[in-house]
Amino acid sequence: MARIRRRTLLAGAGAALAAPALQACLPRIGPAIGGAPVTGRLRVAQGTDPAGLNPLLQTGLVEASVYGNVFDALVSLDAEGRLQPGLAETWQARDERTWVFTLRRGVSFHDGEPFDAQSVR
Repeated sequence: MARIRRRTLLAGAGAALAAPALQACLPRIGPAIGGAPVTGRLRVAQGTDPAGLNPLLQTGLVEASVYGNVFDALVSLDAEGRLQPGLAETWQARDERTWVFTLRRGVSFHDGEPFDAQSVR
């Protein structure tokens, strides 16, 4: 079994912790209001392909840019660094280790499954 050097481990851990923060800084585009659904084809150019589509295994900025455009988050950061609602309408700290989120109603996944507390766990 190959040994991992401490420096490599710390670099990987730092990247894993920084990636969600970087994703939160990506611009979010809200839904269109009152218009007809847009049809057609969307083409996106990236310098390289993401390593995968599992946000839990995110390893870099390429993945962060894809996830920011594919997945919704409970909250996001605005340009001033303030938390803004996403899939969570409200949130508050219950204690030092527990946060309580009120989830947006009427949200479902692409396959029709409802978005609920079990989905977030």
